[in-house]
Amino acid sequence: GLRGLAQQRPEVEYAREGYDMFIAMLDGIKEECVGFLFNVQVGRAEGPTVAAQPAPSGLAEFAAAAAQQAGAVATKQRPAPAGLR
Repeated sequence: GLRGLAQQRPEVEYAREGYDMFIAMLDGIKEECVGFLFNVQVGRAEGPTVAAQPAPSGLAEFAAAAAQQAGAVATKQRPAPAGLR
C-alpha cells in the first residue's frame, strides 16, 4: 500500500499505530475513572449493626477463640494447630 511507496516497513508502522491506539485507550480510561471519582456521591447505608465481641484476655482464651472461629478440628490425619495442644 502507501506505506510501501513511502519506503516504510508496514509491520513497524502497524505496531506504532497499535501502540498509539493503546495509549489513547489508556488515556480515555484514566479520564473516565477520574470523572467517576470526582462525581461520586457517598451515602451512608443504614443496615443491621453487628454487636462487638469482647476480646479474649489470656493466651488460652485467645487460642480457644481462634480455633472456634476457624473451625479447627483435630483428627488423626490433621493434628491440632500449634497452641491448641
